[in-house]
Amino acid sequence: MKEAARTGLSVLGRALATSRIEAVWLFCLVVWAMGFLLDIATPPDIRLVLAYLPSVALATWYIGRSAGAIFATASVAARVVDQIRAPQEFNVVSEAVDALLLGGMLMAFIPVLWSTRIYLRALDAQSRELRMALLSADAANQAKRSFLVNISHEIRTPLHAITGLAHLVKSQPLSTQQAEWIGRLDVAGQHLLDLIESILDISAIDAGRLELREGPVDVCKIIGDVFFMVTEKAQINRVLLRSSVPVLPGGIVGDAIRLRQAMLNLVTNAVKFTEDGEVDVMVDIEEREPAWIRLRFNVVDTGCGVSPEVQARLFNAFEMGDAALSRRSGGTGLGLAITRLLAEKMGGTTGVRSAIGQGSVFWFTVRLKVADVPPESRSESESEDLASLQQRMSALHSHRRVLVVDDDPVNLEIACHLLELSGLSVDSANGGRSAVELASVNRYDLVLMDIQMADMDGLEATRQIRKTSLGLKTPIVAMTANAFGAENDNYLESGIDEILVKPVRPQALYQCVLKWLPS
Repeated sequence: MKEAARTGLSVLGRALATSRIEAVWLFCLVVWAMGFLLDIATPPDIRLVLAYLPSVALATWYIGRSAGAIFATASVAARVVDQIRAPQEFNVVSEAVDALLLGGMLMAFIPVLWSTRIYLRALDAQSRELRMALLSADAANQAKRSFLVNISHEIRTPLHAITGLAHLVKSQPLSTQQAEWIGRLDVAGQHLLDLIESILDISAIDAGRLELREGPVDVCKIIGDVFFMVTEKAQINRVLLRSSVPVLPGGIVGDAIRLRQAMLNLVTNAVKFTEDGEVDVMVDIEEREPAWIRLRFNVVDTGCGVSPEVQARLFNAFEMGDAALSRRSGGTGLGLAITRLLAEKMGGTTGVRSAIGQGSVFWFTVRLKVADVPPESRSESESEDLASLQQRMSALHSHRRVLVVDDDPVNLEIACHLLELSGLSVDSANGGRSAVELASVNRYDLVLMDIQMADMDGLEATRQIRKTSLGLKTPIVAMTANAFGAENDNYLESGIDEILVKPVRPQALYQCVLKWLPS
């Protein structure tokens, strides 16, 4: 009888415990169902709030419950061990309490798991939204880049014809009035080219695609080049150009082209807004270490000056000073912004000090490497004018055979005429297929290749020419309206040796031809 009562009480205790546990799991299913409905019925932001608030509240409750649950678990485990070691009389109250404590311990974990589930699902939703936003931004940037590539090509191609024809007309006998008109046409074309370059530069910098090309930096040469470019405007405004450069270490390394561009922007503005005055370029050494040097370029003018409220926004894109002066002097408002971005790219900063009627000081700093090898000397062709280049080409390379490839008839005529003026023998092809046919039966000393052509593009034509025995080692120079450097690797991989960006100035064309024609 006693044994039967003990068995019955044990079964009852187990039933109570089992039913309690079943109730706990039933409650768990209800909670998960409610969480699923909340996920569907509420937007992500509200779900995130619902996830955070229960987590904070339940975490506090869970800490208190967890301590009791841990003690309850320890109590049950100890009682089981005691029962195994020394069986005692079965206590239904004790067994029921243990079952309730065990159920409470399980229930303490359920709300935390539910809150964690909602929190993770909300994070996943936000991650998906963030990924979609990033994909949309990348697509927008790619569309912007494609638009800039296309518009650059469409503008540069006719601009190449305009500037080329202007040069050809200038080489003919003209009256004074005609020479003045052609000069204005040439200046207008150069201004349009500068505008295109500025837009492309600031777009490339903003997109993080601008890469600095390290090479020898000759500060005195850079200043001389800048002064040469602004000499005409300085003479018109009766501006005296002066420079001051300290003794610099040999072997300074950096991007000389971008450094010249940054300085040219400042000097151009200084000359533009100064009349009957001076523009001084002063270079200072701010900091010097064995492996690098920090230089400060100051452009000091005696012009009209800039008010403090205008100074605060001068280095922003498309920002200009006085509206009346800007309309009279021209400009896009991009020069100072590009200088700031280039200086930051080269590890420096920009700034201005000015007062109305007292002139201005615009400056920028750059950090340049110092190598053991001194800068390369200026090449002979870089210092030659156009007439000297033509004479040297006639003397050295008269009757050399050159193939010019371009599907634009005007650009094709200009390039051929410029080369013929220097004594070269020129063949022309109006497309990639005809270029391949000519190169397969004739030995050329140089090929000037357009890239975007209708029948066969310049890259494929170059690959086909490289497969012929006559064109295997022939220098091929691309003359393209695509100004984005990201395509340069594709050009070089196809077999092209050098890239000239349209519109090509006659001097740059002659320098390139002299470089690649065999001695």
